[in-house]
Amino acid sequence: MERNPAMPVGSGIATPAVQLLLFSMHGQRFAFDLAGVERVVRAVALTVVPGLPPAIRGIFSFHGRIVPVGDLHQRLGFPRRDPRLDDWLVVLRTSGRFLGVLLDGAGEVLACPTSTIEPSETVFRESHLTRGIARVNDDVVLIQDLAKFLSIEETLALDGALDAHA
Repeated sequence: MERNPAMPVGSGIATPAVQLLLFSMHGQRFAFDLAGVERVVRAVALTVVPGLPPAIRGIFSFHGRIVPVGDLHQRLGFPRRDPRLDDWLVVLRTSGRFLGVLLDGAGEVLACPTSTIEPSETVFRESHLTRGIARVNDDVVLIQDLAKFLSIEETLALDGALDAHA
């Protein structure tokens, strides 16, 4: 949305904003749209189930639901690491399921004006996990799209492993 040049900046008209959960990983800034975040909790022990795709570290029970936990480090091309006691687990709603993701810290919530967010396709030819790119102060923040976290094959493998475990 472009600002009307005839309208003073402090005119009281609110600029649309998106609530983001910001976090850092390997010195880079990332975010999830807060609208898709169900809960942020301390990391818990994960149960490894045979047949899980490599992108899934394990599962845990969240309010009676089985939630697979994805390895965001691996998906973003960073070295895989073991979970630590100070990690946090973000439970997200994706298309058709909940998905957990381990973070290296609790993160922070920020209202980001939509005018500072560009679609990822304007920068990346293929926007594998990135839905958008936000400019926050002097930082570039990659907004993640967890609906793209698993491929169709990985989703089928996950469903098969969970069905066999049930």
